[in-house]
Amino acid sequence: NVSVISDVTNAVVATIPVGAAPSGLAFDDRQREMFVANYGSGSVSVISDSTKAVVATIPVGKGPVGVAHDPIKDSIYVSNVVQGTISIISVGGAFIPTSELFLYVGVAVAAVAAVVALLVILRRRGRSPPPSG
Repeated sequence: NVSVISDVTNAVVATIPVGAAPSGLAFDDRQREMFVANYGSGSVSVISDSTKAVVATIPVGKGPVGVAHDPIKDSIYVSNVVQGTISIISVGGAFIPTSELFLYVGVAVAAVAAVVALLVILRRRGRSPPPSG
């Protein structure tokens, strides 16, 4: 559940049922919607600020934990820790996403780590890295 707390009284004013094990959230100021990552459900719940109710549930990768909103690209980014992916939800002009894309970041992270390790080894051996080009 997601609890809505009054900033005046600090009391819970609403409880909104979402997916299993909610773990992260982001607010879209323009659409006035909250995006909640549901770790246990592999989904994101979209909550309307005006109705305080779930208006959409979007499937994402396994183990979503973090959510971020990019107001310039009007996109929601969800990190799926179990699957090692990032889901990108394009919200466009409506609350229902227009597309979804999975980016596999595990390979990219491994490649960066390998390059850094190679540079460290080269520097320890007194060699300069090859010129970039």
